Amino acid sequence: MNARDIVPFSVVVTRARSQSSNLMEKIAEVGYYPVLMPSIGIDAVSLNEDLRENLQKLKDGRYEWLVLTSPNGVRCLDILLKECFQTNELPKNLQIAMIGPQSAELFEETFARKVNLVPQRHVS
Repeated sequence: MNARDIVPFSVVVTRARSQSSNLMEKIAEVGYYPVLMPSIGIDAVSLNEDLRENLQKLKDGRYEWLVLTSPNGVRCLDILLKECFQTNELPKNLQIAMIGPQSAELFEETFARKVNLVPQRHVS
């Protein structure tokens, strides 16, 4: 008999509620008790004048690189571009960097183009 047989263990999950269900299920499947305590929230960004101006610069090709650090950033960019321009098309000469493979995969699916740079080592 080990401690796990005697005392049920709880695992605190700090991900946003909207992104924690799979992890919570896996924790429960192996016999632990998941406790949701989100340390962040994922909220929509308001499309204000500064943001519109920067999105326009992005669309006009005035930036060389776009770096996104999470799948949330990919989703947010998609929503904002569509809201502002009715399309999520980005300039062909824009270089794209992603922090990790999941972000890169989502970007490629969402924007129908390849990512130029994903670091070999990424830490979340």
